[in-house]
Amino acid sequence: MLDRMLSGAVDAPLVAYLHGHGGIGKSALLCYAAQQAEPAGRAVVPVDARLSDADPSPPRSSPGR
Repeated sequence: MLDRMLSGAVDAPLVAYLHGHGGIGKSALLCYAAQQAEPAGRAVVPVDARLSDADPSPPRSSPGR
């Protein structure tokens, strides 16, 4: 997926949601991805979601909206 994101293809994902157990290398993978993205001209925006809801589904609208 990382290669696809860096390709700049029109249908390439713009955001990846990475989660998993502690100590399996998520931070190392993200550091590698950032190192690959910046020279390819892709924007890197770090987001720390440790305190957010673990459900990656889009937010739901309030009833009646």
